[in-house]
Amino acid sequence: MRTLLVLVALALLAGLSGWFLNDLERDLREVRARDDRLPLTIAENFVATVMNARGERLYVLTGPHLEQFPAPRGTFVTRPLAHTYENLAPVWEIRAEQGWIAPGTETIELRGDVHAERPASTGYVPVIMTGSNLRLIPDKNYAESAEPVRVQTPDGVIDAVGFHAWLDEDRIELLADVRGHYAPPAQKPDRP
Repeated sequence: MRTLLVLVALALLAGLSGWFLNDLERDLREVRARDDRLPLTIAENFVATVMNARGERLYVLTGPHLEQFPAPRGTFVTRPLAHTYENLAPVWEIRAEQGWIAPGTETIELRGDVHAERPASTGYVPVIMTGSNLRLIPDKNYAESAEPVRVQTPDGVIDAVGFHAWLDEDRIELLADVRGHYAPPAQKPDRP
């Protein structure tokens, strides 16, 4: 009789163990199947500094709201403001309505109205670019867009559709429908 009781107890213990392990496995599957529509990180009034391989500041991104999602959804930013750097000094200030950062931060898509400015204080010719839907590749200091763009300098205004810009080379390639107005600066008369 005692042997029968031990066998029944062992069978009951084995059954309960099987039920417990099955329940635990189901819970683990639910954790693995996490809803990728829910952000992993939410930040308000954030400042993010990204460095290059040499440890130098590559760009600083700020904004009022950020939501980072599991890969491959990336990170979404409300009203991003990016400052690019060259030789440890800020060069370009780029604003947009919205932004999306690819996983790994290789690409930043600035969506909606975009305003990029390089002020005279940088030592370069001042430039203001306005347009929409710009793609920025910070590691290469490169920006591009297929949308209409306006480029303003002290010497004139150029309108075009699409551009490629190498921000650290002071070079912009306008792609189509280029129209401009050039007004050379007034020269001061020579004094005898």
